[in-house]
Amino acid sequence: MDAGPRDAGPTYPTPLPGEVFLSEINYNGENVAGGSETAFEWFEVYNKSSKTLTLKGVTVELGQSDAPKAFLIAEEVILAPGAYKVLPFSAATCRVPAGMLAVANGAPYSYGDAQAARTLNNSGAAGSWPRLALKVGAVTIDDQQYGQGGFFSANQQTIQRKDFAAYAPGVAFDATKWCKSSKVWAGGNANDFGTPGLASDCP
Repeated sequence: MDAGPRDAGPTYPTPLPGEVFLSEINYNGENVAGGSETAFEWFEVYNKSSKTLTLKGVTVELGQSDAPKAFLIAEEVILAPGAYKVLPFSAATCRVPAGMLAVANGAPYSYGDAQAARTLNNSGAAGSWPRLALKVGAVTIDDQQYGQGGFFSANQQTIQRKDFAAYAPGVAFDATKWCKSSKVWAGGNANDFGTPGLASDCP
Protein backbone atom coordinates (compact mmCIF):
# COMPACT_ATOMS: atom_id res chain seq x y z
CA MET A 1 0.00 0.00 0.00
CA ASP A 2 1.26 3.45 -0.91
CA ALA A 3 1.62 5.47 2.28
CA GLY A 4 2.70 8.64 0.49
CA PRO A 5 0.79 11.93 0.44
CA ARG A 6 -2.59 12.02 -1.27
CA ASP A 7 -2.85 13.51 -4.72
CA ALA A 8 -4.18 17.04 -4.30
CA GLY A 9 -5.73 16.90 -7.77
CA PRO A 10 -4.99 19.05 -10.80
CA THR A 11 -3.83 22.62 -10.46
CA TYR A 12 -4.68 25.27 -13.01
CA PRO A 13 -2.95 28.52 -14.00
CA THR A 14 -4.28 31.97 -13.23
CA PRO A 15 -5.30 34.00 -16.29
CA LEU A 16 -3.03 36.09 -18.44
CA PRO A 17 -4.17 39.27 -20.22
CA GLY A 18 -6.33 38.33 -23.18
CA GLU A 19 -7.59 35.09 -21.60
CA VAL A 20 -10.26 36.19 -19.10
CA PHE A 21 -12.55 39.20 -19.49
CA LEU A 22 -15.17 41.05 -17.52
CA SER A 23 -18.17 40.23 -19.69
CA GLU A 24 -21.25 41.52 -17.82
CA ILE A 25 -21.79 43.79 -14.83
CA ASN A 26 -24.96 44.02 -12.74
CA TYR A 27 -24.08 47.08 -10.68
CA ASN A 28 -27.52 48.66 -10.54
CA GLY A 29 -29.60 45.98 -8.83
CA GLU A 30 -33.08 46.13 -7.39
CA ASN A 31 -33.87 49.01 -5.06
CA VAL A 32 -35.50 47.56 -1.97
CA ALA A 33 -37.30 49.81 0.50
CA GLY A 34 -35.32 49.83 3.71
CA GLY A 35 -32.66 47.58 2.20
CA SER A 36 -29.74 47.66 -0.19
CA GLU A 37 -29.33 46.80 -3.86
CA THR A 38 -25.88 45.41 -3.03
CA ALA A 39 -27.39 42.00 -2.25
CA PHE A 40 -28.43 41.68 -5.91
CA GLU A 41 -25.14 42.76 -7.48
CA TRP A 42 -22.91 40.47 -9.53
CA PHE A 43 -20.38 40.45 -12.30
CA GLU A 44 -19.60 37.87 -14.94
CA VAL A 45 -16.27 36.68 -16.32
CA TYR A 46 -15.57 34.95 -19.63
CA ASN A 47 -12.72 32.52 -20.29
CA LYS A 48 -11.86 33.19 -23.91
CA SER A 49 -8.89 30.83 -23.83
CA SER A 50 -8.75 27.16 -24.79
CA LYS A 51 -7.52 26.06 -21.37
CA THR A 52 -8.98 25.57 -17.90
CA LEU A 53 -8.05 28.42 -15.56
CA THR A 54 -8.50 29.29 -11.90
CA LEU A 55 -9.41 32.63 -10.37
CA LYS A 56 -7.64 31.71 -7.14
CA GLY A 57 -5.02 34.40 -6.62
CA VAL A 58 -6.88 37.02 -8.68
CA THR A 59 -7.39 40.40 -7.01
CA VAL A 60 -10.68 42.16 -7.70
CA GLU A 61 -10.79 45.94 -7.45
CA LEU A 62 -14.18 47.63 -7.36
CA GLY A 63 -15.79 50.88 -6.30
CA GLN A 64 -14.57 54.22 -7.63
CA SER A 65 -11.55 54.60 -9.90
CA ASP A 66 -9.86 57.08 -7.56
CA ALA A 67 -10.43 54.99 -4.39
CA PRO A 68 -10.99 51.32 -5.28
CA LYS A 69 -11.62 48.60 -2.74
CA ALA A 70 -9.80 45.32 -3.29
CA PHE A 71 -10.16 41.71 -2.28
CA LEU A 72 -8.30 38.52 -3.17
CA ILE A 73 -10.13 35.46 -4.46
CA ALA A 74 -8.68 32.83 -2.12
CA GLU A 75 -10.89 29.92 -3.20
CA GLU A 76 -10.36 27.63 -6.18
CA VAL A 77 -12.82 29.07 -8.68
CA ILE A 78 -12.43 27.09 -11.90
CA LEU A 79 -13.23 28.45 -15.36
CA ALA A 80 -13.58 25.94 -18.17
CA PRO A 81 -12.57 27.01 -21.70
CA GLY A 82 -15.25 29.22 -23.22
CA ALA A 83 -17.20 29.46 -19.96
CA TYR A 84 -19.18 32.46 -18.74
CA LYS A 85 -19.53 32.42 -14.94
CA VAL A 86 -21.23 34.81 -12.53
CA LEU A 87 -19.55 35.97 -9.30
CA PRO A 88 -22.28 37.42 -7.07
CA PHE A 89 -22.13 39.48 -3.91
CA SER A 90 -24.52 36.87 -2.51
CA ALA A 91 -25.33 33.60 -4.25
CA ALA A 92 -28.43 33.35 -2.03
CA THR A 93 -30.02 36.63 -3.16
CA CYS A 94 -28.74 37.35 -6.68
CA ARG A 95 -31.57 35.43 -8.46
CA VAL A 96 -29.10 33.91 -10.94
CA PRO A 97 -29.69 30.18 -11.63
CA ALA A 98 -27.21 27.99 -9.76
CA GLY A 99 -25.76 26.51 -12.95
CA MET A 100 -24.61 29.96 -14.06
CA LEU A 101 -22.74 30.77 -10.83
CA ALA A 102 -19.04 30.31 -10.20
CA VAL A 103 -18.36 27.46 -7.78
CA ALA A 104 -15.77 27.16 -5.00
CA ASN A 105 -15.34 24.05 -2.85
CA GLY A 106 -18.49 22.53 -4.29
CA ALA A 107 -20.76 25.48 -3.46
CA PRO A 108 -21.76 28.68 -5.29
CA TYR A 109 -19.15 31.39 -4.72
CA SER A 110 -20.05 34.73 -3.09
CA TYR A 111 -17.67 37.66 -2.75
CA GLY A 112 -19.72 39.76 -0.30
CA ASP A 113 -18.58 40.67 3.19
CA ALA A 114 -20.46 41.41 6.39
CA GLN A 115 -19.89 45.16 6.11
CA ALA A 116 -21.17 45.26 2.48
CA ALA A 117 -18.06 47.23 1.56
CA ARG A 118 -17.53 45.32 -1.69
CA THR A 119 -19.99 47.39 -3.69
CA LEU A 120 -20.24 47.88 -7.44
CA ASN A 121 -20.71 51.64 -7.62
CA ASN A 122 -23.48 53.16 -9.72
CA SER A 123 -22.34 56.65 -10.63
CA GLY A 124 -19.43 59.02 -10.81
CA ALA A 125 -17.77 61.83 -12.71
CA ALA A 126 -14.53 62.38 -14.57
CA GLY A 127 -11.63 61.15 -12.47
CA SER A 128 -13.89 59.11 -10.20
CA TRP A 129 -15.74 56.63 -12.41
CA PRO A 130 -17.26 53.43 -11.05
CA ARG A 131 -14.70 50.74 -11.75
CA LEU A 132 -14.23 46.97 -11.83
CA ALA A 133 -10.84 45.38 -12.47
CA LEU A 134 -9.09 42.00 -12.30
CA LYS A 135 -5.40 41.69 -11.46
CA VAL A 136 -2.86 38.94 -10.88
CA GLY A 137 -0.12 40.53 -8.82
CA ALA A 138 0.90 43.70 -10.62
CA VAL A 139 -0.50 42.49 -13.95
CA THR A 140 -3.89 43.86 -15.00
CA ILE A 141 -6.10 41.26 -16.69
CA ASP A 142 -9.02 43.62 -17.31
CA ASP A 143 -10.04 47.07 -16.10
CA GLN A 144 -13.38 48.66 -16.94
CA GLN A 145 -14.28 52.15 -15.72
CA TYR A 146 -17.89 51.91 -16.78
CA GLY A 147 -20.04 55.02 -16.77
CA GLN A 148 -17.64 57.11 -18.81
CA GLY A 149 -19.47 59.12 -21.45
CA GLY A 150 -22.72 58.75 -19.54
CA PHE A 151 -22.90 54.99 -20.19
CA PHE A 152 -25.12 54.03 -17.26
CA SER A 153 -27.83 51.38 -17.16
CA ALA A 154 -31.30 51.54 -15.66
CA ASN A 155 -32.20 49.80 -12.40
CA GLN A 156 -31.92 45.99 -12.72
CA GLN A 157 -30.37 46.26 -16.20
CA THR A 158 -26.88 44.88 -16.75
CA ILE A 159 -24.23 46.08 -19.14
CA GLN A 160 -22.75 43.41 -21.42
CA ARG A 161 -19.57 43.18 -23.42
CA LYS A 162 -19.68 42.46 -27.13
CA ASP A 163 -16.00 42.90 -28.05
CA PHE A 164 -13.27 40.86 -26.40
CA ALA A 165 -10.15 42.67 -27.52
CA ALA A 166 -7.39 42.43 -24.92
CA TYR A 167 -7.25 45.11 -22.25
CA ALA A 168 -4.97 47.98 -23.23
CA PRO A 169 -3.44 49.92 -20.29
CA GLY A 170 -4.38 53.57 -20.18
CA VAL A 171 -7.26 53.27 -22.66
CA ALA A 172 -10.51 54.85 -21.51
CA PHE A 173 -13.69 52.81 -21.27
CA ASP A 174 -15.05 52.19 -24.77
CA ALA A 175 -18.85 52.12 -24.73
CA THR A 176 -18.93 50.83 -28.32
CA LYS A 177 -17.69 47.48 -26.96
CA TRP A 178 -20.62 47.21 -24.53
CA CYS A 179 -24.41 47.29 -24.66
CA LYS A 180 -27.26 47.56 -22.18
CA SER A 181 -29.17 44.31 -21.83
CA SER A 182 -32.69 43.98 -23.17
CA LYS A 183 -33.58 40.40 -22.19
CA VAL A 184 -35.19 39.18 -18.95
CA TRP A 185 -33.07 36.33 -17.62
CA ALA A 186 -34.49 32.99 -16.55
CA GLY A 187 -34.73 32.92 -12.77
CA GLY A 188 -34.88 36.68 -12.42
CA ASN A 189 -37.96 38.78 -11.90
CA ALA A 190 -39.81 40.71 -14.60
CA ASN A 191 -37.41 43.65 -14.29
CA ASP A 192 -34.11 41.72 -14.29
CA PHE A 193 -32.49 42.36 -17.68
CA GLY A 194 -29.31 40.46 -18.50
CA THR A 195 -27.78 37.20 -19.69
CA PRO A 196 -25.96 35.77 -16.64
CA GLY A 197 -23.81 32.77 -17.49
CA LEU A 198 -24.44 33.19 -21.22
CA ALA A 199 -23.06 35.18 -24.13
CA SER A 200 -24.47 38.68 -24.45
CA ASP A 201 -27.57 39.57 -26.45
CA CYS A 202 -25.89 42.71 -27.78
CA PRO A 203 -26.95 43.65 -31.32
